Amino acid sequence: MPRRKNYTVVEQFPSSTDAGKLYVVKKDETGALSCNCPVWVFKKTGARTCSHVEEVQGRAVQKNLAASIQQLQGGSLGEIFGRLRKE
Repeated sequence: MPRRKNYTVVEQFPSSTDAGKLYVVKKDETGALSCNCPVWVFKKTGARTCSHVEEVQGRAVQKNLAASIQQLQGGSLGEIFGRLRKE
């Protein structure tokens, strides 16, 4: 019997057409994202994605980019000002 995957809920999005309906983006233990919206569930060709998964991925890219910029700039503003005070 195949082992069941463990999923973590990443984010929930309200449906724009069905009041009270939530579309749930989940991440499995490998980091793969999935969604329960019709676009993701019934996607037959190409990469399996939807606007909800793409939004979650976009936020992750922005977060990683912000962290990289912060490292390149020498840390948080508080750390930078702290170093300037010492100099």
